[in-house]
Amino acid sequence: MNEQKRYTPSISLKEDQRDWIKKQAEKHGISYTHYMRKVVLGVLPQSEEPFYNEDKLVPVRSEMSRRDLKQIFHSKMPKVTNNLNQIARRLNSGQPVDDKMLEMMDDLKESHQKIALKIMQVLR
Repeated sequence: MNEQKRYTPSISLKEDQRDWIKKQAEKHGISYTHYMRKVVLGVLPQSEEPFYNEDKLVPVRSEMSRRDLKQIFHSKMPKVTNNLNQIARRLNSGQPVDDKMLEMMDDLKESHQKIALKIMQVLR
């Protein structure tokens, strides 16, 4: 009888991580530990459903993660608002501006902020 020695590795998981792995194991009809063993050894592929919400794909024209979208809304959109403010300052520094133009610029900035806020709420 040529039996190999068995080892029991230990990993630390948060409760939500453990629950997610258990859910994946149930989908395959196997135990939690059997699922982990099969995935680690490459017998089963990793789940197509990412654990973290930030890594889940969002339906847009091209595949983009929630993390990518958050980066856009936290770094790129504020730059647009900043540029809008710079334009307003230039116009306010002496170039003739009518009230309608100022009102349109204010509306644009307010709309931008509302849209960004709603999108971020959806992504959380």
